[in-house]
Amino acid sequence: MTPVYVLAAGGTGGHLFPAEAVARLLVASGGAVHLLTDQRADGFAASVPGVTIDLVRAGRLDFLAPDPERFPCLRHAREAARLGGLLCASLNAADEIAVQAFLDKRLNFGDIPAVIETVMARVQGGAMTGLAAVMAADEEARALASEAIARRGAGQSMRA
Repeated sequence: MTPVYVLAAGGTGGHLFPAEAVARLLVASGGAVHLLTDQRADGFAASVPGVTIDLVRAGRLDFLAPDPERFPCLRHAREAARLGGLLCASLNAADEIAVQAFLDKRLNFGDIPAVIETVMARVQGGAMTGLAAVMAADEEARALASEAIARRGAGQSMRA
């Protein structure tokens, strides 16, 4: 039986290009991939070989709980949500920097979770007392993510 995967991605490159990379890997491994997008990205989804956006044709879909070891970014997001405060802002900022580094070919896709984990282990966190606190947490996380990426990239060959 062919495994069927459903991926969701927004209409911006920061979300579409990582989804495309995952979709291509899943198709290459023999899976059927359906990419759910918004209207801005429907043409993009249809342009990825082996990927469809027709869930009616997909037939029955069985959903399983995601494995937090296979999906470490989900684990990081759940932990940030559980702890609350400024950690969600920090996680978002770290993710944005890591995904942009991937898009710029300065970071391998599989290294995104490690960058986020490094940042989350080092941020101060704290209560969300106002916009100034959120902006400071965002700035701190972006700086830490940039440092982590620079350390990982030193001497490494990134994807072609």
